[in-house]
Amino acid sequence: MLRTEVRDMMTTGEVSKLTGIGKKSLQRYNDWGLISPKRSEAGYMLFTEDDLVKLFLVKLFKDLGYKVKDIKAAFDRPDFDVRESLDCRITELEVQLRKDKEQLLFAKEMRKLIENEGGPNTGEAICALLRHPEYAWVLTDEDSDEGEDLTAYFKWAARANKRIAEVSPSALDECLNQLIEESEKFGPSTRFMTQMLISLFDLEERGVQANSEEARAIVADAYYGMEDYVEGDLYVSFYMLGKYYKVGGMTPPSVMAQLDEKSMEQLTDAESFIGEAISSFVDTLELTEERRKEIEDLEQ
Repeated sequence: MLRTEVRDMMTTGEVSKLTGIGKKSLQRYNDWGLISPKRSEAGYMLFTEDDLVKLFLVKLFKDLGYKVKDIKAAFDRPDFDVRESLDCRITELEVQLRKDKEQLLFAKEMRKLIENEGGPNTGEAICALLRHPEYAWVLTDEDSDEGEDLTAYFKWAARANKRIAEVSPSALDECLNQLIEESEKFGPSTRFMTQMLISLFDLEERGVQANSEEARAIVADAYYGMEDYVEGDLYVSFYMLGKYYKVGGMTPPSVMAQLDEKSMEQLTDAESFIGEAISSFVDTLELTEERRKEIEDLEQ
């Protein structure tokens, strides 16, 4: 009986070849309490089929990025469940994948955005700030109280993008109308801008041309509506807005990282459409020498 039990067991060398786990690693796993193989009369480790299953799990969880102490803690739990542990790890990896994808998207799009050798210009820096609202205060005067308001708006805009990305098609219209109403708390000019972007988004969905009279009329409503609430010349702001929507990348990477390939293509098309529509309207306005000089300064 004893001979049969011993013959059915495997040596360290056999297990190492079978599992791809080195002999020294098998010894360490034993020392750490991850496995508990039996011993031969000479003191050598002998492994059963149950030990092989345990080693399979150890190797699996190590390949999935778990530390040894975490694996041991999981094994020591009376309610340890492999499926539950794998579900948790899948969730963790999906979150990490979105973060990695977010950084990759941001790096690619900012590289596309920043073409000049000396680094980003003012317009490109402002575009980048739209993605990182915690830095919005740099757009205001040092002693101004507007920084907090601007930061709050940028954070709201990021959340709004996420809500649009996650909402079901049947609830999209209601979501967009809610966003227009919410934007009012940041002032009338913000409402005009939000209404414009959402209306242009709707036109693109319906297949209307970006340079159509209908699209230009929507931009015109926002432009002339905001004139009473915004100091300075809106021409330059709309010029830059059209330019950066056309090249894409106005949606925060945190939102883009959650989209599949088809949704990404749809988003890119929508941003390009908005940019073309704004630029089409701006082209109808008079380009004064002062405006031309300001645009040149921004683009250098």
